[in-house]
Amino acid sequence: MPSPSLTAAYRAELEWLASADDHDRVTNWWKNAGVAMLNVGMRWDVVKVGADQGRRAVDALPSGSAMCDPVDGYVYVFVPLNTSATWDVPGTECLDRTCWLWVPSPERASPAGPYWLRLDGLADPAQLRLLLRHGVTHPDDESEQATTAVALTTGG
Repeated sequence: MPSPSLTAAYRAELEWLASADDHDRVTNWWKNAGVAMLNVGMRWDVVKVGADQGRRAVDALPSGSAMCDPVDGYVYVFVPLNTSATWDVPGTECLDRTCWLWVPSPERASPAGPYWLRLDGLADPAQLRLLLRHGVTHPDDESEQATTAVALTTGG
C-alpha cells in the first residue's frame, strides 16, 4: 500500500488508470496480481518504445506517465487518445483501441513484471516525438541533446 502522504495522489492515479475499464475489475486484478489487462485507446493511447531509448526519453520529458515491462524489453509512454492516428516515429509503435496492455498497479515501482517509471498524467506527443527522433537516439552526442533540450524548453 502507498504511504499515507501519497494517498491522495495514489487515489487520483488509480482512478485515472482504472477509468479505462471496469473500475472494480481493474482494482481487483491490481489487488490480487499487481497488474491488470487494460484496453488501450479508451482513455489514452500508448507509445511502445525499446527500453533503452524509452528510458532516455522518459527521463527527458517534463511530465507524462511511463511504465516498463522488463520481460518484453519495452517502455510504454501514455499519450492522449487518438495520438495513434498521426504517430509516425520509426522504430516505435503507437498502440490504440485494437490493443490490450498489462498495466501495473499505481504503487508498483520495481520489477518483477511491469512497473512504473513515472506516473504523471499524459505525455505531450510532440515532445515525445522530438525526443525519440532527435534527442535520445544518440546519447553520446551532447550537442544534439543540448539542441533538443533547448527546443523542449522554448517550445521550438
